[in-house]
Amino acid sequence: MKLVGADIDTLPFSDGLFDLLVSNLAYQWPPDTLTSFKEAYRVLNERGCLAFTTLGPQTLFEMRAACGAASMPVMQMGFLTQDEVVSTLIKAGFAVSSIESRRFTAQYPALRSLLRALRDIGAMPQQVNASPTLLKGTLLKKAAAVYSERFPGPSGGITATYDVIFAAARKR
Repeated sequence: MKLVGADIDTLPFSDGLFDLLVSNLAYQWPPDTLTSFKEAYRVLNERGCLAFTTLGPQTLFEMRAACGAASMPVMQMGFLTQDEVVSTLIKAGFAVSSIESRRFTAQYPALRSLLRALRDIGAMPQQVNASPTLLKGTLLKKAAAVYSERFPGPSGGITATYDVIFAAARKR
């Protein structure tokens, strides 16, 4: 087996090469999901299947609420709803075989730990009209206090929700 790193919108493979494409938590990041799905469609053969997970709109709702309550710029994530995923897959030419959404929670010692974890995987959400220093100082402390108060973990720390959409689609 050979691993290839590539841009999800311009896959370096010939048309119809694959029977199956599998992706885990990548389709929420491209700026235009339709383009990404069309590219997957292109590299699948006539009976090919795309199976993937993507983050849904309720992901990290706690962080957005805490930042909003602290008057910090609200984190913009722009994750598609389940219905939007279905619609976009159909526009790309797919027939949706299955789709479901599940919520998972993770515990972090504090908001800074959650932000560090997101940064470490390259998934730091974009902020509206924010300077790089806004995540420091008074506003961050206020957001952290609100987060800890409103969304505590069962044994301390904080809880973060991940809204995960599981989907499978076939070429029509």
